Amino acid sequence: SFRVALCLLSFYTCKTNQILAAVCYALSQILDALDGKLARMFNQSTRFGAVFDMVIDRFSVAGFLAVLSQIYSEYSFWFILCIVIDFSGHWFQMSASLNSREESHKRARNYNVIVDIYLSLIHISEPTRLLSISYAVFCLKKKNYTTTT
Repeated sequence: SFRVALCLLSFYTCKTNQILAAVCYALSQILDALDGKLARMFNQSTRFGAVFDMVIDRFSVAGFLAVLSQIYSEYSFWFILCIVIDFSGHWFQMSASLNSREESHKRARNYNVIVDIYLSLIHISEPTRLLSISYAVFCLKKKNYTTTT
């Protein structure tokens, strides 16, 4: 998938070229938003597509958090905890999706209140995601400038 290649390029260049890394990651997130909307618009949604999309999303979030844990090593425990919560929360959501026979894990209703609360918090809109990426790039550049000067 082109999204995976963009994420890998972003992770590879994050310490040497923060702008390129941010652009690649932002493009991967924009493509994520577009492919889902287009699949629904043209009635091309499948269970395989939903699972594949979720796996790529987990890859991109985990990779982004792993990069941040390298740069901000003093907070690595919290980044790793976010990865664990993200993976386990989505596993619960996917299980609920399979049990309810929904086409998308996003439409499945969970019967666990804690999982429902967590999943409602993490499903942020694409503009919010892009804003958080921009903020992370700003922090990376600021850290880069303060450590090199």
